[in-house]
Amino acid sequence: MRRIELFIDGTFYLRISNYYKFGHKRAARIDLKGVIGIAETLGGPDSKVVRTRIYRGKSAMASEGERLFENYAMHAGAEQIFLPCGQTGGQASEKGVDVILALDALESAMDGRCESVALVTGDMDFLPLLRRLHRLGKPTILMGFEANTENHYTGTSVALQREAMQSVLIINIVDAAEEDSDVMGLFPRPRIPEQGQVQGTPIPVKCGAREPELSPGTEPEENSEPNEARETTCEEN
Repeated sequence: MRRIELFIDGTFYLRISNYYKFGHKRAARIDLKGVIGIAETLGGPDSKVVRTRIYRGKSAMASEGERLFENYAMHAGAEQIFLPCGQTGGQASEKGVDVILALDALESAMDGRCESVALVTGDMDFLPLLRRLHRLGKPTILMGFEANTENHYTGTSVALQREAMQSVLIINIVDAAEEDSDVMGLFPRPRIPEQGQVQGTPIPVKCGAREPELSPGTEPEENSEPNEARETTCEEN
């Protein structure tokens, strides 16, 4: 069995999920188990995601929608790693989430806990991580996304896509599928219970995590048992 560990940028994932629930004709959230299935397909024969971790900033006063998502992720078998939101210019901000994700992924690879590393993100900051994993002989899988979400463009660094050994945009998989298809488990039938809809609004992304500021056509420069959430602290600059 080829073991895969899956690392998810939580803010990026929520933007994708909100898009398909509120900005797409499918009007449904993507299923985390479908994302795991795509990673296993890209990993090749006998591949198995043995651990899934979601990284997010968390404010002191989480919304009801955030709590519902956390409960859903827990029962989907994902480990959740939270960093407290700080304050930048009077607004909540995420700091250190990408650093903790990268360190955890590198540690898993170096300790031999997996044969491949899969990422759900669009942030070019993870480019050095992919390069280091390749030097360690670890294949990498990238699941990205590109669309106008929540009144701004959410994209995946082109350099990141080129560096990953296996790379796919979730929106391309969905658009290529038949309308009534479950799209490799992303939209199972019957519909899964709503993961975080509160009075018809998207799950808020409160901490303003960095993601690539791209405009369309622009390239940047160069588990089975529920898991307990783990909280990590970091120093703010």
